Amino acid sequence: MRTRNSSFDLRLTLMLLLGALNAGAMSAGPLSAQFAVRGGVSLTDFFGDDAQLTEQKTGLNMGAAFSLLSIGPVQIVAEGYYRQKGALQSFDDLQATALAGGTPLDVGTFEVGLDYIEVPVLARINLPTLGGRVLPYLAAGPAFAWKVECGIKANAVGAGSPAVDCDDFSRENLGETLANHERGLVLAGGFDFAVGSVGAINIDARLTRGLSRLAQGSDGPDIRNQAFSVMLGYSFGLPGSLGAGAMGGPGIPSR
Repeated sequence: MRTRNSSFDLRLTLMLLLGALNAGAMSAGPLSAQFAVRGGVSLTDFFGDDAQLTEQKTGLNMGAAFSLLSIGPVQIVAEGYYRQKGALQSFDDLQATALAGGTPLDVGTFEVGLDYIEVPVLARINLPTLGGRVLPYLAAGPAFAWKVECGIKANAVGAGSPAVDCDDFSRENLGETLANHERGLVLAGGFDFAVGSVGAINIDARLTRGLSRLAQGSDGPDIRNQAFSVMLGYSFGLPGSLGAGAMGGPGIPSR
């Protein structure tokens, strides 16, 4: 059942991307087609009814985005990122010692690092340009992510950093092993700053909240990922409204 769900999510994501790519190939102008590379940092944490004693940790994310379809000020954008998520989880002495395989630990925290390949598919709305050179935008849509790495490090008083097995950690706190994939919702906004007539510097900020639980199955604890990210990037190609402004035109969105 779980394997079929994971395969279904992957097939659905590929179908959405291929369908949008086919539509984008039949849509308008070269200035509508953008390819962007981005990288930045995230503040990540767990949330949910059963998420307790957690703190934010920092993570890196990097990847690319491609505009598949443009209709007036609206774009459909497919993205792909390598994203680091997780949180700092606090435990008492007994819990920490058990998770560390019997190594006596004072009260401390465990840094839970979860790395994903994440594929958001976003609807982006380009807002009116500022001075013909700056394009603000808002975006939202689903994100599908597949776990590629799980690492846990103990940060305890006088104990160094003993290794903790990821499966042991998840069984102790989630009752089951970690799911290999997750679904989430992305809310984003940012600015494109035109550089000549060929590209733009991009600043993007976004909130990503998990819609699925970290544990496999639907009966596990309600603990999910969330991340607030800020990224800096460069877009090759300009949206129609910004492209027209950059080339001295009236700044009217292409159709």
